[in-house]
Amino acid sequence: MYWKEILQVYEDMGVEDIIPIAHTRVKPNIKVLLDESGNFVGAMLNEQDRFTIPCTIESESRTSGCSPHPIHDNMQYLCSEYDDPKCKEKHESYMKQLGEYIEEVDDELAKSVYRFLEKGLLRDCIKDLLKKVNLPEEKVMVCFTMVSREALTRVSESEEKYKAYCLHALQAGDGQDFQWRDYYLKTLAPNGVCSITGKPDFIPPTYPKGIRNSRDSAKLFVGGAPQKQKENLNSMPGINPGYVISQKIIHTLQCMDYEGAQWAYQVIRENKGVTNEVVSKIENEREMIEKEKKRFEKKIVKSFNKITQNKEWMAKKNEENCDDN
Repeated sequence: MYWKEILQVYEDMGVEDIIPIAHTRVKPNIKVLLDESGNFVGAMLNEQDRFTIPCTIESESRTSGCSPHPIHDNMQYLCSEYDDPKCKEKHESYMKQLGEYIEEVDDELAKSVYRFLEKGLLRDCIKDLLKKVNLPEEKVMVCFTMVSREALTRVSESEEKYKAYCLHALQAGDGQDFQWRDYYLKTLAPNGVCSITGKPDFIPPTYPKGIRNSRDSAKLFVGGAPQKQKENLNSMPGINPGYVISQKIIHTLQCMDYEGAQWAYQVIRENKGVTNEVVSKIENEREMIEKEKKRFEKKIVKSFNKITQNKEWMAKKNEENCDDN
């Protein structure tokens, strides 16, 4: 594997701004808009767009069991109204994890979501949308975005402006949460030596899949005890990279294969291209300084253009490997 080349692409593409460490990408069925006090503002169905969400090692690789994501998740984790004991266990585990997080970190979105879910109003607020999703209700994926009450007040002078503002907040919102990333990494004490860097690191018990596409079941790395690894790999040699570097490598490959193009398309589509109006909007909403605005503009364009180059690089490497064999 060409780890150095992949890690250089990670830096060049700005992958950490698309899929940060301790995050994954999902396709939510419903997006919910809240204010900072945990009040419901609105919601919409989502058919195509993908969304970056914080995760844990266990929740990123879950197939069953009880492993909640930190903020955005399925209804069975978010709602306390289901009679199934497994759903109740999942909701309690989710609220416990989120509650412990917001006790330590002043994360506005996380606090807003916690306050909203404490009221037990989610299911009722989105009941009409839930009926339109062709899934069992408890499997419906819900992601949250937030706007300030002050911003809502500013646009409430006309119903048309208010609706347009809320719709844009729902469509353009994404879930990168660097506060979660920093908090979560502090909980992972070194427990071994990274096979790539040769330095002490936290070696995760499992690694995520979904590298070539969102439904891809193949894994780049295999976790677990050495004996279990031998069984899974049919006695072939394996490596155990540390959590951080494995995240960088896997997220870079995901961005090169499919996530990066989707992310760049969504950003440019919602902002109608990288224009002066976009930069002004970013300045107003995020209070960016001039230097940050220019960097953001360049990042989108660079990421969008870099994807094609990286795909060509991957194809060339594959050809070289075939020739060697």
